[in-house]
Amino acid sequence: MAEKPETTPIQSRYAEQYAADLTANREKQADLRGRLKQLQSDEQWLVSQLAQSRNATGAEEAGTVAAAEAPQVVPQPRQATKTSAAAAGAGQRATRTKASADRVVAPKKQAATKASAKKAAGVVAETPKSVEPPLHEVVLGILRSQPGHPHLVREVHAELAEKHGRSTSVQVVRNSLESLVKKGNVEKENKQNSVMYTAPAAADAASVPELAPENVSDKVPADA
Repeated sequence: MAEKPETTPIQSRYAEQYAADLTANREKQADLRGRLKQLQSDEQWLVSQLAQSRNATGAEEAGTVAAAEAPQVVPQPRQATKTSAAAAGAGQRATRTKASADRVVAPKKQAATKASAKKAAGVVAETPKSVEPPLHEVVLGILRSQPGHPHLVREVHAELAEKHGRSTSVQVVRNSLESLVKKGNVEKENKQNSVMYTAPAAADAASVPELAPENVSDKVPADA
């Protein structure tokens, strides 16, 4: 009679571990099969719902097109009845009542509108807008304040900022002076490599032509 092989404690523990792992593996397989079956069932249900939704959308669109293409039936006018006549009479009475009320309220509305217009006109009259004179007029006024006295561009520029509050560039002031020279309102001369501008003296003022509107496009290059 053959003897059974002896097993050690270590081999027994390995065998128990293998059996437990095998059982867990089979349980996982069963669980995955169940989940797969559920997913497949969900897929079939979703496919059927999608098909129904598409069919319903197509039917709705077909109904809309058919309704748009169907000729509209215009109802024939009905003969007036006593009820409609009574309703018409009531409507006329209501219209007359409303017209009477409007005649009473209209003068009050007109008076309020006139008062508002007067008030608005008063506000506008109290706050007139101040309009600054053109730059070339201010520049000419600075030169004419000292007739016969030559001015440098930077002197006119400084007086514009200090006394008249007009902030602008030296080049813009130079352009205005050159425009006045072209119109004959200001004289220009070179002294010691500096360009100077002078308003005519009182004796020559009568021969100066009237000041024409300044052309802002007239520009001259800046002097060194």
